[in-house]
Amino acid sequence: SGDGNANYWLNLASKHSLLTDEDFVIYSAEKVDLSDREAVPDGAQVVLYTRIWVEDEKGKRYEFYVVNQDGSLIRAYESGDVIQWVGSDVNTVAWDFTEYHYAGTNDPNYYYELQNVYSGKYLAPQLGDPEQVFSDDTIGINLNGRRYGYYYSTVLAWDTPHYAYAGIRADKVQGRIYSCDLDRADNFYFGILRSAEAQAQHPTVETIDHTQYGITMKIKDFGSRAQMSNFLGSNAYVPSKPTSGLLSSDLDPATGYPTVTSSSASLGTLFQDATEVNHLFIENTYYSSGYYEYDSTQNFASFYKADGTTDYNNFTVYSRLGSSTEANRKASLQHGQFLPFNRLTNEPSPYHPYNMYDALCNELPDSNPRKGETLYAVDNPTDYYFGVELEASFSQTVSGHDAWGHDIIYEFTGDDDFWLYVDGELVIDLGGIHSALAGNVNFCTGEVVVNGVRTTLYNTFKKNYKARNPDAGNAEVEAHLNEIFDTNENGQRIFKDYTTHTMKIFYMERGAGASNLHMRFNLASVQPGTVELTKKIKGVENTDSFTAEYPFQVFFQIDDPNASEQPLIPEESYDIEVKYKDTNRNVTYLPSFRREDPNEAGAYTEYSHVYILKPGETAVIHFPSNAFRYRIQECYLDKTIYDQVSINEDTFIHGVSVINSEGNPVNNREDFSSTLALVSGRPRITFTNTVNPAAKGVLRITKTLYDVGGEAQLHSADVNFTLRLYLGTENDAVLSPAN
Repeated sequence: SGDGNANYWLNLASKHSLLTDEDFVIYSAEKVDLSDREAVPDGAQVVLYTRIWVEDEKGKRYEFYVVNQDGSLIRAYESGDVIQWVGSDVNTVAWDFTEYHYAGTNDPNYYYELQNVYSGKYLAPQLGDPEQVFSDDTIGINLNGRRYGYYYSTVLAWDTPHYAYAGIRADKVQGRIYSCDLDRADNFYFGILRSAEAQAQHPTVETIDHTQYGITMKIKDFGSRAQMSNFLGSNAYVPSKPTSGLLSSDLDPATGYPTVTSSSASLGTLFQDATEVNHLFIENTYYSSGYYEYDSTQNFASFYKADGTTDYNNFTVYSRLGSSTEANRKASLQHGQFLPFNRLTNEPSPYHPYNMYDALCNELPDSNPRKGETLYAVDNPTDYYFGVELEASFSQTVSGHDAWGHDIIYEFTGDDDFWLYVDGELVIDLGGIHSALAGNVNFCTGEVVVNGVRTTLYNTFKKNYKARNPDAGNAEVEAHLNEIFDTNENGQRIFKDYTTHTMKIFYMERGAGASNLHMRFNLASVQPGTVELTKKIKGVENTDSFTAEYPFQVFFQIDDPNASEQPLIPEESYDIEVKYKDTNRNVTYLPSFRREDPNEAGAYTEYSHVYILKPGETAVIHFPSNAFRYRIQECYLDKTIYDQVSINEDTFIHGVSVINSEGNPVNNREDFSSTLALVSGRPRITFTNTVNPAAKGVLRITKTLYDVGGEAQLHSADVNFTLRLYLGTENDAVLSPAN
């Protein structure tokens, strides 16, 4: 002890004789968008990693794994915009990236190579027994994410003997990658190894503009505890237990804010001068997984920019971690803090210089590369007194799943006060001054967990409604809840599919002992003025190699009772565009589109202003700012092939008969249109066609040999013929080899 008032124990541990210093090298790779040719140029040295969905006693989550030179998987950790792992002094996970080009040009021909720097082997998946993952020779792999503008990609190679594409999948149980067929191929992600120079500074992290996804955030610096605590009426500090009931169980419809139960004052009064802020959520995390996430134990966020100037409307998020200079070695200060009104210095925090614990004060495992990382001090004095308000609208997707089929969730960990309202109902109540506590909502199962106590959205809504309507009978309560909830296949009460909801949170730091904030959510939020159109097919085994294309027309009306319906034409206005989701590619648009009538020579049906989608694709439609209502029509569907069409929750057997160029109905062809709906009221629309089982057939190809006279059929085991099948759509001038 240096001060004579306390004892500090130094525990010595001897290193095992088989371990060397080279066994504990920490590597970092910056997550990058594979389709960004500046971030991933030809000749770049990259890291290949994947994420695996895990459900166990610890919960539901992604785990990250880096692909090693021999195909083995190395456990990695996602930290903001980087992937980190522990390895030896020999870096065996670096791959040289080659992009081939057409001869004499800089235009890519969409073939690539990934060669391991350590082993010299190329990634070259091939089917067979035994299967092949690597090769000594180049093969020319396909990275369709690179080609079509996606953040991630499958890794494919054409397997000539099998006339099929072979891909790569990751197996956590076996701890390695394997070759597989196209339908089972996993998506892989890319990183660029960080140099020592980049790590010597305080590097910043790219963040997203969350306003484009319908999310608004405000913050207010109160300067002291008094204003908040006097308003809320609570100063007691209870380390591991919230003080519930400080705010009303619902929001005031007139103001959009709850009221303080002790005074009936609106919380809006406290936030009336709050400043709108942006750019807190990590960009790479959103584009790679669909999660909006910020975690102060992974990244320091501040209104101080890297050059020392301030921008109180936008966060600057750093790769480094920051903490206060408080003369205290408690665990809650030995991890990154959320102190946005403070500047990150270049000096370690004097009393707690190392990152040792998570937000809930659990010691980090030795396998976590960030254990022992420097905690940089923030400038004095530490500003602990502020409040955050966030609002987001979202839609309940089918069964509450995201694009990857995983549960849509909202998670929070932090201190002090935190309240989450959904559709005006208080769902998570973590009020009061306390240490970091957790709360989360699962919109797929309807489960709610508040500081370890489990309940459901349904029971929470029911409890709140009955408390505010004590005279309501059971029938009235059930009728109210039945308007909001459906029962899923597991018997759980969840929000109805395709319904629109609003989430609003209020978070305050006023305890001054530590400041933590972790938010993670993958709500299906949609930018105001946009609609997501998805095409799906049912009744077939898979749609990954489905060649069919489906034409759609989009119509809208402006907010005028006398306005007529007009088609959506992207060339007519700068604010009208239709892009494939999560890319910068425009959806295929045809000013005119003609379908020949197969039953009448020379007859056809023509459509104008058509957008083309394939099964599994989603178009993000940016309507003009004055668009009020819209409808979407799927054109020229063959009802002998599809016996049912569903548009969101509505199912149709027949649509409107198609009329050909002669003005006559076309047999077995129909158009299917959605109803008119508000752009803001139906942000997602899905057209699902169910294939008639009788429409599925087998193509049989027979090869027959005749003698020179063309009369006698010959049989010979000595002659082999190679046949190649080409398939395409009605719109393809050149057909592609079939898989």
